[in-house]
Amino acid sequence: MVERMLHNGVFPSVKAAMQALGITRMMRTRLFRALNMPPEEMARVLEETY
Repeated sequence: MVERMLHNGVFPSVKAAMQALGITRMMRTRLFRALNMPPEEMARVLEETY
């Protein structure tokens, strides 16, 4: 949904979209770091969290 809104010009940037959704800068940083993790590492972190 957000990707489509970025593509259609509703939001000028990912930063603007995240701000509109109420996602803080710290959470954005954590999210993007998590997205760059190897799948095995992400699975390990998720298992420890839940």
